[in-house]
Amino acid sequence: MLKATKRNQKNLARIRLGTVYIALLLFLAFDDHLQHNPVLIVLLIYALYATILFLITRINTWIMNHSYIAFLMDEILIFFTCYFSGGLASPYIPAFLLPVLVFAINPRILQLALIIFISILGLGILKITTGGNLRAFIYMGFFITISGFFVNYLVSKDYRALSRYAVCDGLTGLFTHKYFYDKLDLMVSQPEFFSLIMIDLDEFKRLNDQYGHVEGDRILKEIAETIQLNVRESDIVARYGGDEFAIILPKVGYQLCQTIMDRLRAAIIDLGYFDNVSMGAALFPEEANDVIELVSLADHRMYEEKKGNKKQGHEKAQSVVDLRF
Repeated sequence: MLKATKRNQKNLARIRLGTVYIALLLFLAFDDHLQHNPVLIVLLIYALYATILFLITRINTWIMNHSYIAFLMDEILIFFTCYFSGGLASPYIPAFLLPVLVFAINPRILQLALIIFISILGLGILKITTGGNLRAFIYMGFFITISGFFVNYLVSKDYRALSRYAVCDGLTGLFTHKYFYDKLDLMVSQPEFFSLIMIDLDEFKRLNDQYGHVEGDRILKEIAETIQLNVRESDIVARYGGDEFAIILPKVGYQLCQTIMDRLRAAIIDLGYFDNVSMGAALFPEEANDVIELVSLADHRMYEEKKGNKKQGHEKAQSVVDLRF
């Protein structure tokens, strides 16, 4: 997810850079009044801004993480370009649509509505200050609104369907292994603490072999539902693989994590399918500083507990044999 976000930010910087330089080249090619021309000055400032964002990744990341700042910068520079080149009659007036389309691909409708309102407000100020045609203002405002919401509708419709398939396990409905790691990558880049729990269903293979895969799948779904019922809605529950599950618990420390583990263990065992459930936990950032270290620590503790459970099972079986003799 982080890699995809960075790639999108770089692509957006590339599109902004290309658009501004094309506008600058068109201005140089068709405008005969280059000396002391305020449009040229604004376009050069815009080109410098776009070049800095494209070349300096850290600045571009900060700007894009503060999306409203990026929008306002684009909006202000587009406004002054149009202001000095004819107001609502400016050949650059369609550029008001570009920042709106950037936000239209985001499924958050209220955010898009605010962006459209600010863009139309900019057009209104442009009309007032340059005395432009009211009909041009109405038409441009209409096209910005319709285009923004239409693109948002098309994108969000596919987004909801695709995101469901992309991040959810087909059997259990829990988050996938990939989404789990994407979420961890995001969370370790933020200052908030959290806990990670790894769960392994002891002897699930034996149960699967004995009763068949259809019954095994049904049990996995039941256990997934049980786990979800015993954690918060804000917690991230994922199917790590096979009969292993992983849970990310935001803002949960050691004591509460232990309480949650005890509750989960009791709830799963109470279903009647397993005598033991192995679990391991790790805390960020107290015990680990990165994703690999965090998962490895929780995984190691889970398998240590599984070894202990197997040992107890063998000792119990041996004691039964001894009693028979």
